[in-house]
Amino acid sequence: MIGVITGIIIFALCIVFFFVGENTYRVGLSVISIIIGLFTAFYLFLAGALYVVAKVQIPEFQNKKAYIEETLGKEGKSLNDSIDEQALQDLKVSCNRWLIEAKTYHENLKMWLVIPDEVMDLTFIE
Repeated sequence: MIGVITGIIIFALCIVFFFVGENTYRVGLSVISIIIGLFTAFYLFLAGALYVVAKVQIPEFQNKKAYIEETLGKEGKSLNDSIDEQALQDLKVSCNRWLIEAKTYHENLKMWLVIPDEVMDLTFIE
């Protein structure tokens, strides 16, 4: 979260320094302000996109988890059990991999990336 606040402050300062550079005919100040402002805007865009993507993937993970647990809990066997089990294992591994990555990013980079706190409440698929 502090990364977004810092990014907004830096972006606002870049706008101010751009206009100061234009009014005092300092082209270098204006160019540097534009470059830093563009990088900051790119960072803010990516932080917002990452938050939205994580927010969308949380319900998807919960739906996949419920499907896997329901399917593995069935008593009846079909002709394609080995294929079905392999597909479910692959789905389980990919879902758990996403959860591990999201939790790791949340724990290690929570100051600079905006990842929803709901990620930490999710449990792994067993």
